[in-house]
Amino acid sequence: MKIWLLSFGCLLLISCGKVTLPPDTQNSLNQTTNYVGQFKSAHATLPTRKDFLAWWKPRDLHGVFDYQTAHGKDGDEYFVYIWLGNKMLVYSSKNNTVRTL
Repeated sequence: MKIWLLSFGCLLLISCGKVTLPPDTQNSLNQTTNYVGQFKSAHATLPTRKDFLAWWKPRDLHGVFDYQTAHGKDGDEYFVYIWLGNKMLVYSSKNNTVRTL
């Protein structure tokens, strides 16, 4: 019984951390992850923050406002920061989830 309760509690905590985005914000996140993927395919590396900001500036992306590579990792992980109303969210490429920061 204790194992079942512990497992249920862990699942509840994990599911509470995930966030569903409004369609326009999800579309902006999709555009951002597509950009990062295309950049990586073309250059064999993730874009720098400077590259991202140059791409981001002329676009009207809803909620997406910053990007960061994960330092000290395998070179494929990055984070996209999203402002949604009164809370900041972060998308992690490692597990393709959005959570509250």
